[in-house]
Amino acid sequence: MEYTLEEQSELSVCPISTAYVDFTEAQLTVRLQIAKKIHARFMEMDSTMPSWAQEAYTQCPMWGFYTHVTHPGSSCMRVYGAMEDDGMHVESAHIWFTNDVIGGVPRDNLVRVDRWSASQKECLRLNNAPGWFLDPIAFIRWIAEHYA
Repeated sequence: MEYTLEEQSELSVCPISTAYVDFTEAQLTVRLQIAKKIHARFMEMDSTMPSWAQEAYTQCPMWGFYTHVTHPGSSCMRVYGAMEDDGMHVESAHIWFTNDVIGGVPRDNLVRVDRWSASQKECLRLNNAPGWFLDPIAFIRWIAEHYA
């Protein structure tokens, strides 16, 4: 995978971590570019992925930040898997811990957000692995290490 000089520089200045990092807008933009490249590479490499999974990852890509339709200002979630019944496997952030949402979340209940709100960032600051939720690259790397 080819990274631009700007992307290489960002990765050397701020390595991937699970720690809390308050990224600048410019840093987050570059890190999202990198995460999108990694996600596209996953999609391109897996020739066995059924069409329903391709559709799910197109609608809810792993690089995205998600909240829940019924409580959009408070929940923080990241997608790590697709379910055949239109659900997505997600990790959700809470104060002190990260939770694997048992049974998944229906795709229609996930709302992708560009950035976390101030109150969501406060919750993430107290989470055990805030980098998974703040850094689009960290979460994808975690998925690759644990599920690949």
